[in-house]
Amino acid sequence: MTEKLYWVILDTLLNPALACSTITPMNSYFLTLVLNPNQEEKERKELLDIVRGKVEREKGKVTKEDLWGARDLAYPIRHLTKGFYAHFEFSAEPDLAKDLDKTLRVEEDILRYLLVRAKVQREEGKVNSQKEKVEEEETEEPVKKMMRKKKIRTS
Repeated sequence: MTEKLYWVILDTLLNPALACSTITPMNSYFLTLVLNPNQEEKERKELLDIVRGKVEREKGKVTKEDLWGARDLAYPIRHLTKGFYAHFEFSAEPDLAKDLDKTLRVEEDILRYLLVRAKVQREEGKVNSQKEKVEEEETEEPVKKMMRKKKIRTS
């Protein structure tokens, strides 16, 4: 049993009121917005404050906010060829993602958005399995690596 789980069980035994409450996990999310580039700076800032405020009101925490600025779009959206990009990284409860999705969908000045849950690495010093695989490949000899790619077996 992990130490964290041990303390949760101990707290529950000592304080029965905690047993009635539900513990919801916090997920990490990435949110990228493409905003109307013709928008005034003040209006754009208000819109980004609304997004940030929605996350913080729902007990979420914005960990990173980047404004990438105006960039060319790959294809026209609503007859516009440029968009103002903004990127957020935050952690919040899963219900917030659904509410935020509804809010972003109806906002007229948001041309496109992408809300993605980030993968979380395992606890207790374990790393992602893909990362372990890459480290394992780096330590292999080049000949074995090439043989493995060509599916040649050695006995």
